[in-house]
Amino acid sequence: MTYVPYLNIAVGYGALGDADLALRHAEKALQLARRAAGDQPAPYIEMARALVLNGRLDEAFDHLETGGRFAIKSDSLREQRRYYLVRGILARKSGNYDEAVRAFKRGLHLAGSLGNLYHILQILFNLAEAELAQAQEAGSEGAVVQSSLALSRIQQIAVEQDIPALLIQANLLRAELEKFRGNLRIARDHLTEALRLCDKYHATMLRARVTERIEALDTQEPRHTIIGRFRTFVRQMVVPSVRRRRIIFEIYGCIIMMRDTGLEVFADYLDPRLTSDPSLVAGLITAVSSFTRELKEDTSGSLQSIIHQDIAVLLEHGKFTTCALLVSKDTSEARMLQRVFLSRFEREYADRLQAYMSGMVNPIDARNLLAEVMNRRH
Repeated sequence: MTYVPYLNIAVGYGALGDADLALRHAEKALQLARRAAGDQPAPYIEMARALVLNGRLDEAFDHLETGGRFAIKSDSLREQRRYYLVRGILARKSGNYDEAVRAFKRGLHLAGSLGNLYHILQILFNLAEAELAQAQEAGSEGAVVQSSLALSRIQQIAVEQDIPALLIQANLLRAELEKFRGNLRIARDHLTEALRLCDKYHATMLRARVTERIEALDTQEPRHTIIGRFRTFVRQMVVPSVRRRRIIFEIYGCIIMMRDTGLEVFADYLDPRLTSDPSLVAGLITAVSSFTRELKEDTSGSLQSIIHQDIAVLLEHGKFTTCALLVSKDTSEARMLQRVFLSRFEREYADRLQAYMSGMVNPIDARNLLAEVMNRRH
């Protein structure tokens, strides 16, 4: 396709922050695409992204919606992922942080389904920024915790894939997030770890930035200043394009329980060695989650995992339910599959879950859905 080189150059200039050159090449890509076949989604979506960079939001919306229609018509998950990423960027630029978070999460779900590490990281960084802005606007501690969770996922990927520069950058952002929350001691811990990594891997340029943040850590700043610096850091992030290294893990089983009551609604043990009553396990997980919240006054958010010897219980929290995935190892791929499964579970069984909340208990058999999602790792 003759427009593709111009499209790629537009994306590259956009990543560098050169709005004029990004728009110029996006316009050329769209012009060539219209001559060939006007129903290609990418040129319209990337034109929208370039227009957002130039502050022309109304025009960006028109191009984005056209590209979105073509993306859905094409049934391409890759183009739909592109659409939700740019939709989130446009919503964030417009100050609609709730919509931005929803769009980024939808894009993350699609990127996870495709397994593209570059796109997963790209959306996670954008999601972390949008959730922090959402927290400032709403005064919501929960949104700050979610932003921290996105950064934790980036850190997990960086460790698994052995990308030290990414880990350093994630620690920088975690430090800004903790300063935003007023936790200077924790912020210093992240910066100290970033400095150690800089010295270990001879990351001279990043070391200068980390040192600067350590020296200014105790300086009092308004929250909007911290968010502005967080946003700048995100825009300057270098997201590596690397071939994903597979981390082997086994799936032992899955339990889904209602968030409020801990009532088990679905369970499937895939390993015959698991013999415990799923209802008892669900109750135990709920009790442990409550205990961790009560353990410290400043503890916030939800429990994310329980590790015991050779089994890891990964917890993912949806709107109605909590999913406990029992695996041999806590990996980013296992968590990605878990998020995809829980999202589809809550969407496909929404009516049944509403009935559970009303006290009408009817078992849900989602074994086929679980097998379909989990088999993607093969």
